[in-house]
Amino acid sequence: MPHTIIIFGASGDLTSRKLIPALYLLFK
Repeated sequence: MPHTIIIFGASGDLTSRKLIPALYLLFK
C-alpha cells in the first residue's frame, strides 16, 4: 500500500521507519 507508506512518512519519519518493517513482517 504505497499510499499508507506516504501517509506514515508525512506524519512522522521515525514512526514510519518503525511501523513499515513491522507491517512488512506481519503481511509477509
